[in-house]
Amino acid sequence: MTNRRTAQRYEVLGRLMSVLFDSGRPGIMTGADRFRFWESHGGFFLDWAGGPHPHEVVAYVRDLAGSDEAATRLEHGDVTNAVLYRTTCPDRLPSFDLLGHKITVRATRTLGHNCAVSRHFAATAAAIRQELDATG
Repeated sequence: MTNRRTAQRYEVLGRLMSVLFDSGRPGIMTGADRFRFWESHGGFFLDWAGGPHPHEVVAYVRDLAGSDEAATRLEHGDVTNAVLYRTTCPDRLPSFDLLGHKITVRATRTLGHNCAVSRHFAATAAAIRQELDATG
């Protein structure tokens, strides 16, 4: 019996997307593009280019669970079995379990979170300067 395409699985995905993208400020996925996800038998795979390293995303979600910042989305104990780095098995990617559903993350051409945020702010500042120059 599979638990694919159930309301609980999509609730898990919704909570995760909210934590990753709905922070109201440059969040952990700043600088990431071509983000996509797909369902697997045990959970979901997340994939992106640029932005944060996969282990940064796993650590962010793990550390956020139970904090006041994520209290309505994640509670203490919702995130378990966090694997931050590849192990000796090349098929084992950074991952974690969210409410019993395995979330596996991978990315290409990552910059790291701090560098991605710096680039984001630099691009925003350049756009503001260009707008100011055009108007005045």
